[in-house]
Amino acid sequence: HGVMKNYTHAFSADHLCDDHQKEMRDLAKKHEVQMITVERIKQKFDAYDVDGSGQIEFDEFRKILLDILQVKDETDVPVDRLRTLWRSVDVDGSGEIDFEEFLQWYRQYFESDAGK
Repeated sequence: HGVMKNYTHAFSADHLCDDHQKEMRDLAKKHEVQMITVERIKQKFDAYDVDGSGQIEFDEFRKILLDILQVKDETDVPVDRLRTLWRSVDVDGSGEIDFEEFLQWYRQYFESDAGK
């Protein structure tokens, strides 16, 4: 009897996915975004999260902006402008950007399907 319970539990969707997939699925649902879009943006986030902390720090954010905007000379973007953009992304004021904050910001400014 207890064995059947374990089998039915093993087939629930949450147990077929790892924590990463569940988090991506939850974010996709919460922000009404296709899962493939969330995964694509997560790959960008991870590529810039150089230290692997799961958070984007200010220096990593600066690199993202310079890359996305194709800025060759970082002095072309004033530090105060970078800080203003940083504060607009770091919604909770933690001093770091988590993936959900990055997802919202990236979609708003760099995705053609934003708002859909």
